Amino acid sequence: MTTPGAVVGAGVTLRPIRDGIIIGTAVVLALLTLYAVFIDQGALLAPLLGKLSFDSNFVHEFAHDARHVAGAPCH
Repeated sequence: MTTPGAVVGAGVTLRPIRDGIIIGTAVVLALLTLYAVFIDQGALLAPLLGKLSFDSNFVHEFAHDARHVAGAPCH
């Protein structure tokens, strides 16, 4: 027989782990987005597109205006 305290205790111990995973994932995605918008010059898509990624600069061109609006130089 389980008691209500045991169920609550189990939920309380798992919640910080879940919250840590969610926060960690959000931080990684935010850093990846900042890298893609402000720094990337073709290296992000290079594993998929090869040399075409550096020649066409798809990510750079997609985020070009956002870089200037944010005050970041890109040339």
